[in-house]
This record gives sequence, C-alpha cells and structure tokens, in this order.
Amino acid sequence: MKNLEKNMLDKIDVHNIKSKDAYNIRLNGKGVERKVSPYIDIITKTDKSGIDIKVKDNTLLGTIDIPVIITERGLTDIVYNDFYIGKNCNITITAGCGIHNEKDKNAQHDGIHRFFIDENSKVTYLETHYGEGEGKGKRILNPTTEIYLKKGSTMKMNTTQIEGVDDTNRITIAELDDDEKMLSTDKVIINHYPDSKKSRSSYLPLLELSVKEDSSDDRNMHYLGREYMYYGKWNEAIDTLIKHLNLKSATWKDERCASMRFIARSYTHLKRYDEAKMWLEKAINEAPYLRDPYVEKALFTYQL
Repeated sequence: MKNLEKNMLDKIDVHNIKSKDAYNIRLNGKGVERKVSPYIDIITKTDKSGIDIKVKDNTLLGTIDIPVIITERGLTDIVYNDFYIGKNCNITITAGCGIHNEKDKNAQHDGIHRFFIDENSKVTYLETHYGEGEGKGKRILNPTTEIYLKKGSTMKMNTTQIEGVDDTNRITIAELDDDEKMLSTDKVIINHYPDSKKSRSSYLPLLELSVKEDSSDDRNMHYLGREYMYYGKWNEAIDTLIKHLNLKSATWKDERCASMRFIARSYTHLKRYDEAKMWLEKAINEAPYLRDPYVEKALFTYQL
C-alpha cells in the first residue's frame, strides 16, 4: 500500500493489524491482503462482492480485522460480509472504513455485515468510520448490521464515527433466541470547521467594538487577541491576550491555556523564542490535562 493508504489504515485501526489472528484488507473495492489461522478462515464470495468469515467452535480470544479503504474518486463500494461464529467462542472483530476524497465526485461505502453467532459465544464488534480530503465530493458511509444470536450468546457493538463523514445511514437488525444479549453503543465525534466560503473580514472590527464597549468581557477579549493573531498582528495579539489573562472573570483554564499558546505563537513569529517557550510552559501548567500545549511545545522544540 502507498503512504496515503497506510495513513488511512492507521486512522481507522489504531492497533497493529499484523498482530491479529486473521484479517482482510479491502482497498477500492478489492481485497489486497489477507491472513487466516487454523481456527479462523476467510473465504471470498463467488456470487457477490464480499467475504465469509468462519470461526471454529471453542475459539477463545480470537481477533479478526476487516478494514476498508477508499481513495478512488467516484467509487461506490458495496460489500457483503458474513460472520459464522461457532459454539463457545470469544471473539473480537474490528471493522473500520476510511474514505479519502480529493475530487468533486462522491465516494461511498455500503457495508452489509451479517453475524450468525452460535450457542454460548461472545462477540465484541468494533466499527470505526473516518473521512478526509479537500474535494467537494461527499464521503458517504452506510453500514447495515444483521445479528442472529442463538441461546446463551452475546454481541457487544461499539461504533464510532471519528470525523469527515458527510452522510451516513445506519441500519441494525437483531434476532434473538432465549437467554442471549445484545449491547450497542454509538459514538459520534463532532468536529467544527470554519466555513471557507464565508469571509472573516467583519470579525475583527466587531470584536474591537465589543471590547471597546465592555473591556471586562473575558470571552471577547480572548477572541479579539486570537483574531489579531490570525491577522499576523503579533504585538496586538500579545497585549490583548495578556489583558484577557489579567481579567478576574477569566477563570476557565482551557481558554486561559489557549491564550497562553497564542501568545507563544506570536512570540515565535517575532523570533523571541525564549518568551515563546516560557508561555508554552505556562500553558502546560495551566491545563496539564489538555494535550494541545504538549503538542505545541513539541512542535516548537522540533522546529528550532
């Protein structure tokens, strides 16, 4: 795989795929790499696109990974994957999908997964969706999950949508016999990005007016300092952000940390590196539970 595809794989599968008992990597609608074990087999379907995953009875602590990566523009990828889990098994299945779309055409993946889980087996199913790319085309993911549980079996689902997915339609169907359980959790991580079509030209004068009218408003003082930084007005940014930190009402540590980081950035652009380093250390001390100041200090140190 190319670097782009490897990076996409890292996004949707944080664990080392090579360490899994069995895996199947699907790239742009085709299987490109596969591993099986004596207890877990993966077979390509002959009647339609997809695979059959067969787990033998009494397979304990088995791990299966079936990631999908799409980088081809305009591709609509539909796959049918069936899981046949034997009796008395304990299996973890990871199924992530990542779409990279730099073009104007939509890219789409529809994954139809069916689980046939035999008696007294436990299955943990982890599904992660991720999208990226600057193209105008949408990144679409439509998962369908069908679950058929026999007596004493359990299915736990944990589905996560990280970011960058434009449209999704999830369908989950479960058919249960006696004394079986299904648990499902859905997690969506929302990322707010600025609208590149809208101008920021009104932000600065309006923030200046707001602070002029009420200099005790800590939120707008912070935003004004940040806006000066965006405009490359480094000295104005530093002065305004320090005013924010000195306000009695500026008590939210996360925002204080951000002001300190922005001050450090401004000093960096002025090539006053000692002051920049000092403010980054202040930012870490202010909010040690946030990752941002650590990352920013690491990048600062690396670039010196």
